[in-house]
Amino acid sequence: MAPADGRLDLTFTPEGRKDVKVQLGIFALDYYQLFGSYSGTLRSLSGTAYPVDGGHGVCESFRARPLPTP
Repeated sequence: MAPADGRLDLTFTPEGRKDVKVQLGIFALDYYQLFGSYSGTLRSLSGTAYPVDGGHGVCESFRARPLPTP
């Protein structure tokens, strides 16, 4: 990920995935999470660079939706 101001330059390397799919009455939940590590550079407002090497983290997606009625 690299925003327009260039202060965040990280690469996420996934190591595994967790999936959850649940139907709760009239709703369904779809969730997944990738877990892994981040590497790259964080830069402060003053321009100081902070290296990141193997920082643990996640990326997630969550969706709740109504189920069709019969």
